[in-house]
Amino acid sequence: MVSKKFNKMLYFIFFVLFVLFFGLAFISYRNPKFEFITYLSGSSTFIVAVLTVLYVFTTSKQLDIMSNQLEEMKKDRELQSQPLPYVENIKIIVDKPKFFYTPPEDEYSFHSRYRLKAILNNLSEAAAICIDFSACIIIPTENEKLSLECTLYRIDVMEGKSRLDEGDGINLLYPLDRNGKFFQALRSKGAKTYPRLYIKSFYRNVSGGCFTYTNEYYIIPDVNKDDTIKDWHTQIVSFETKYKDKLSDLRLLRNRRREKWDDLVKEVKDEIACGLIDDVLELEVLAIPGKFNIESMERSDYEKIIENNKYGRFLGVSKR
Repeated sequence: MVSKKFNKMLYFIFFVLFVLFFGLAFISYRNPKFEFITYLSGSSTFIVAVLTVLYVFTTSKQLDIMSNQLEEMKKDRELQSQPLPYVENIKIIVDKPKFFYTPPEDEYSFHSRYRLKAILNNLSEAAAICIDFSACIIIPTENEKLSLECTLYRIDVMEGKSRLDEGDGINLLYPLDRNGKFFQALRSKGAKTYPRLYIKSFYRNVSGGCFTYTNEYYIIPDVNKDDTIKDWHTQIVSFETKYKDKLSDLRLLRNRRREKWDDLVKEVKDEIACGLIDDVLELEVLAIPGKFNIESMERSDYEKIIENNKYGRFLGVSKR
């Protein structure tokens, strides 16, 4: 488009030069005192200056167009090899509530630990690198949404058409939910009040393309485990009241009579364990329609996000 406009300008300028030359020649022929060469030289200098300006302007436009075309070609090349590390077989594992002691704060608590297990399956032929995976549990409450956010899980390289199965798959541990809000949401029996799982990952391909993947799920309780969920929730919320006296004794004995303190801790643990049914809960997730999304992102935006990420590694569950 720019080239055609420039050609039209050139034709017009050549026409003006043609008319100017013969016009000055005719005037010189009719008036011998007319300085034909001087006027022709001045006019030519002006026309050359105009042509130079037009040439610089047109060349600059053409360079911009070429630069944009190269950028588009680069993006096309990056997007041609797009990985798709898809998350499958997601399970939320809830451990039986246990009695915990935190030494620095001299704090006693009774709660469950929540874990996520999943398989990552790269559905594309293209390899994915630097996969940063996160999964946040969102618990609706009356006034706001409570979020349980885990540390990021990093996978350095994942070949095309490969999968990370059990053992090599994703294992995440969530922060403490001391008040049992998660159990309360599970017992609500409503889609809008069920806990949600929000998954997000960032990754790259070998060509330098950057992508983000998001999805959202309902965490659905097993109806056959309603009694277990109710029992565990009841025990958690009543713990402070039920064991008020023994907790006071533990705080007094900690620095005075260590052996007596150890015996009382064991007594509380054994008493709690005898009153609980089941050892672990496995909760399924149900994908929310319309929440799955995958899109490309600018490298600068990707790097800003990655440089602030913090990583952890799940080491397993203690048998104690």
